[in-house]
Amino acid sequence: RKRGRARAPAGIVRRLTGYKPGYGPGIGLAGQVRTRLYVPMTIHLVKLCVGATSADDLKNWQAPRIGRSVSRGIACFAHATFQTPKRQDELLDGGSLFWVIKGVIDVRQRIVGFETGTKDDGSSCCVILLDPAIVPVRPVPRRPFQGWRYLTAADAPADMSATASAQDVASMSAKMRRDLADLGLL
Repeated sequence: RKRGRARAPAGIVRRLTGYKPGYGPGIGLAGQVRTRLYVPMTIHLVKLCVGATSADDLKNWQAPRIGRSVSRGIACFAHATFQTPKRQDELLDGGSLFWVIKGVIDVRQRIVGFETGTKDDGSSCCVILLDPAIVPVRPVPRRPFQGWRYLTAADAPADMSATASAQDVASMSAKMRRDLADLGLL
């Protein structure tokens, strides 16, 4: 056996940044076998939702565009973007795309995959495949930005749960939720 770094077992992704460490076989102190393996952590994307004025508007816009992924054979919404996320393993480990609507993170959609595609002008792009279900989240104000940004699981807004108070909040209009979030009441 060659000396040096031990190889990670199949299914484990090794990286030095953005992963939480775990331990597995390798060579350590006093001759015991140890190595450092890195297991993917869930991260999310945040993206501005240009043109939509509410979560219902986003849902109505996406509904006729939901199709089947050619490679995966699942129903999903395909969102094209110029930049390809480098941390795809972490995004596919339960990550979601959080939509910023009118300056507030309002809803999310689970990321189910990535594909390579082409835009109408022939340029290549990354296609983010999203679950058709749009999940309302606690409103969090967000300033405008270009493209998308990574969002750690700790910083991600919580889903509106099935509790009575959350159902009351979910039934409010998007404008009222935004106003209450601006006042710090949500």
